[in-house]
Amino acid sequence: MNAIIFWSVAEYADVSSKLTIKCNKNQLRIEMWVSDGRKFDVNTKSYLNSRMAYKEYKIKIGEAILGGWNVLNALPERETWETKRSK
Repeated sequence: MNAIIFWSVAEYADVSSKLTIKCNKNQLRIEMWVSDGRKFDVNTKSYLNSRMAYKEYKIKIGEAILGGWNVLNALPERETWETKRSK
């Protein structure tokens, strides 16, 4: 499984966000946590093969970086495929 964790902070709104992008075989999972209201959103997409999923994983990483997200952890060791609701 490949994963990368991003973070973002709204300077004047006192809001922080955490974005996790995971790729496991032929699936791509995007988890987003926002501190205001404790919102937690999970999107999982399945692809025909692992090569297509990994290509989309790299595209999503590029979109996140261009969108202003900062890298928190590029190679998280303790990240699992299961969604942690206690973030």
